[in-house]
Amino acid sequence: MLVYGGSHTAGDLYVGRMREALQSRFGDAGHGFLPLVPWVDHHWAWGMRVDEAEGWGMETVGFKHRDVGRYGLAGAAYVTDEAGAFAAVEADTWGNGRDASRLELLYDRRPGAGSLEVWIDGRHVETLSTASDAPAAGRAVYPVSDNTHRLEVRAVGDGPVTVFGVVMERDAPGVLVENLGLVGSKARHQLLWEPRLWRALFETRRPDLVALAYGNNETTDTHLSIAEHEGHLREVMARIQGAAPGASCLLIGPTDRPRIAEDGALVAREVVGELSEMQRRVAADLDCAFFDTLAFQGGLGGGVAWLAHDPPYMRPDRQHLSREGYLRWGEVLTRALLDDFL
Repeated sequence: MLVYGGSHTAGDLYVGRMREALQSRFGDAGHGFLPLVPWVDHHWAWGMRVDEAEGWGMETVGFKHRDVGRYGLAGAAYVTDEAGAFAAVEADTWGNGRDASRLELLYDRRPGAGSLEVWIDGRHVETLSTASDAPAAGRAVYPVSDNTHRLEVRAVGDGPVTVFGVVMERDAPGVLVENLGLVGSKARHQLLWEPRLWRALFETRRPDLVALAYGNNETTDTHLSIAEHEGHLREVMARIQGAAPGASCLLIGPTDRPRIAEDGALVAREVVGELSEMQRRVAADLDCAFFDTLAFQGGLGGGVAWLAHDPPYMRPDRQHLSREGYLRWGEVLTRALLDDFL
């Protein structure tokens, strides 16, 4: 299962809860994809650690990058030309999905690109050239013992290098729930990910189910109509279904996002309901499942009750959920997925 989305997803709380529940029942096949460089301070992933890397810059779709770019599998490219720049991921001391018997480094191959030293569990395993005659997706696969591991890369400094992330999985029956979320991401951002590179990496994941959890960041895009958002979402889904025609699909509707009215009262943000209904319509047209997050929260405006819950299920910013809220969401999403499972 691959899950795309914004900060709700990227925090790996509801996704991590789903991973834990599904792996406990059907088998632990590892953690799956991880960004190699943290995109926020104290980057957290359920059962894993992303080190505080040094010497890397991050490129994502945003105000500075509005053209099609080589953003890899999850919409973020990490770039350096600094000798000694390093980044690492490793298993944490707790949680499921920590073991792996195969590590994959995902990177970009470009003319004139430099080299990376690859270290596994403190041992230098190779110096990897990322140069190629033409731009291409790069994958380096390392079989390892079925255990916890650490993978580190260090830039040699002989040219610029670009990495996307690491996949840590087991050659064992079980479930992978891979978090491809990115803070600030919107559905239409995927249309600016260079499609050949994205597809080459996406197809290696061989997904059985692809979930998209977008909509909350779109609520403040007042310059776009619901019809325009719908057009973007349909185009994104066309790319996904074209790259994984046999995979099931799931659209996870946006959470409630109360706003402060002129009199100071908390009231519903109507656009959230409009985006949710649009996603329901798209899901039905494309034969995808739809999870109505607003209904789960008690309907449009239900976030007000979530703020007042003890403990609060929503943070004071009225956009993000609390830890308890995310874990509850993950539990109910898992239950919905297994509703008809015998």
